Amino acid sequence: PAPPPAGAARAVDELRRLQLASATFRGVGAAELAGAARAPDSSAVPLDTVYAADADDTGGPWLLAARCCAAFAAGEAQTASGPLPTRDATLSALACALLPLAEPGCEALDRKRRPTPLPQAVCKEGLKLPGRTATDARRVLDAAPQLAKLAARLAAGETGADLRRDAGLVLFDVQELWRCALRVARARSIAFEAANFADASAVAPADAAVATAERDFGALETALAGPTLDLDRIWATLQPHYDGNALAEALDVPKGPLIGGLMAAQREWQLAQPAGDKDACLAYLRSRVEDLRQTHGQGRRGGKSKKARR
Repeated sequence: PAPPPAGAARAVDELRRLQLASATFRGVGAAELAGAARAPDSSAVPLDTVYAADADDTGGPWLLAARCCAAFAAGEAQTASGPLPTRDATLSALACALLPLAEPGCEALDRKRRPTPLPQAVCKEGLKLPGRTATDARRVLDAAPQLAKLAARLAAGETGADLRRDAGLVLFDVQELWRCALRVARARSIAFEAANFADASAVAPADAAVATAERDFGALETALAGPTLDLDRIWATLQPHYDGNALAEALDVPKGPLIGGLMAAQREWQLAQPAGDKDACLAYLRSRVEDLRQTHGQGRRGGKSKKARR
């Protein structure tokens, strides 16, 4: 295969020079660690074990991190979408290296037991990266599993309103980093499947696995950016039909959490119904008021919430 684009290759090489299991990656500045990292066989390894002074620094989650980086580089070599800009490639490679530490519940706790997601702690305390980079890496890592589910749904033939709504919500969260998150999701799908590697110690994935992932995630990228879903920059271009004041007036509801719920429901409706008009949107929101009122515990406009009456 052709060599990876320069940006991706440089990003992966930089991470390899840092040595994924080194003190740099281990320096999370935490009084306590909670949760478990992911191993190549999908088992969970307690963080106390991962970060122990005598821990294996070549296997377990560190091997999986190396596989994620290798899968990212291999995918970039095959992608038809063109290389990412250098900063995005570096961010994607960083996120790939952190994937085994991004499992639910993986946290660094400070002396007051305040939690920070472990990947973010590694970025800030171990790698001494700027706060923006740590935040961006977290956004990418949060979006990657959701994008993987969307790719599977698209590959199964789904293209309707539900898929557009769910994809739009993910893009509203990750915004301009969605292509980074997509590449990380592709690498994750390859590296998290042990059968994609020749043996238990292999780092490089099988070419066929890379090709399959590139097909599925390339199709999702095309759908998101093209006419199938048409969601690129949706976070900047979608204008709500009604602001909070207008909804409060039209639906006779109080300002507060209920309006927030209605605004979120409006966004979901508009993502699912891009050609829908204001009247249809308002009718839908009116049908949701009672359900949302139960969720948010607010009475009618001018009244007090249930909590306030207690």
